[in-house]
Amino acid sequence: GGFAYWMGGSTATPWGTAYATHLLLDAKDAGFPVPESNLDDAIDYLDRIIATDEDDEDPYHGGTSPGGAAYMHYVLARAGKGHKKRMQQLVTELGTPSDGAEKEALYLLQAGLYLAGDRRYEKALKSPDVSPGLEERSNDWTFYSDRRRRAVQLSVYADLFGNEGPQATAQGRLVAGSLAGRTSRWYNTQEIAWGMTGLGKLIEKGSANHEVELLANGGRVGPDTWGNGNGQELTWSLWRASEIGDVDLRVSNPDGGQLYAVVQSEGVKQNATWEYGGRGLQVSRTYLDQDGDTINLDDVQLGDVVYAKVTLENTSNERIQHIALVDRFPAGWEIEHPRLGRGGGADWFDPD
Repeated sequence: GGFAYWMGGSTATPWGTAYATHLLLDAKDAGFPVPESNLDDAIDYLDRIIATDEDDEDPYHGGTSPGGAAYMHYVLARAGKGHKKRMQQLVTELGTPSDGAEKEALYLLQAGLYLAGDRRYEKALKSPDVSPGLEERSNDWTFYSDRRRRAVQLSVYADLFGNEGPQATAQGRLVAGSLAGRTSRWYNTQEIAWGMTGLGKLIEKGSANHEVELLANGGRVGPDTWGNGNGQELTWSLWRASEIGDVDLRVSNPDGGQLYAVVQSEGVKQNATWEYGGRGLQVSRTYLDQDGDTINLDDVQLGDVVYAKVTLENTSNERIQHIALVDRFPAGWEIEHPRLGRGGGADWFDPD
């Protein structure tokens, strides 16, 4: 019933199973079809691992040491099979941790107890760590990082309390800021997966206790038909928006929480400088005459033969294969037929 850590693996791992089971529980809550038999088998597997209570030094891929057990206990509690006595025992063993990984474990255990009906740690759960320090990071077995821990807390907080209280906003800003400023390849998958999960849940549970309208030059603009109409997630489309003088977005009866507007502009910029290529490729083109000299297209006359020289450069450190290179000629031009006597290779052309 367990899941392997890697695709194609044949050995189940406790932490990998908890991770995959957590995803399936989230997917089920979101309305996606999840095979109940597979989900039940995975939950039973985790239940058996917890019951064995074996000591294992590997806190994430092993069994029930405080770090690895905490996550499994939380997932079981999400599934309605929380082990309150054992979770409380682990909370007592952790005490007041100073290590980031143990802080994460403590939060998960307290959340598991909350889901199991124990409300003693509600105040602590509603006061997660939102301090700015995000430097601790590990690339060993646990893939622990402060970014991951804050994102885990945000996801769990959203599950338990929605976007209730100022701590939800503070956590959301901390996690969003931690994922900004670097390319995605710099982060590990744990940081990205948990960060996007927590932020997604926080936004999904946004308040709808307000009305929103968009005015363009004083006239009301109706929302797009695919908007849900409850003031929480409205979308508008303004064609030729740059020609509209005044655009106002008005919110009535705000509830004191944070409101966010995402603005996306599409079109062609005037006097823009465009870069050729991308994704490790750089493409440039020059127009030459019969002698190989660069020419100005403004000077081309009817009947002239023009050579287009396209240079393709690999700017990455890896081999790039399966490339389709297409060069379009301006309207009114035509490919010169070599049999007409003027389209042969020029002396300056290197076939290599």
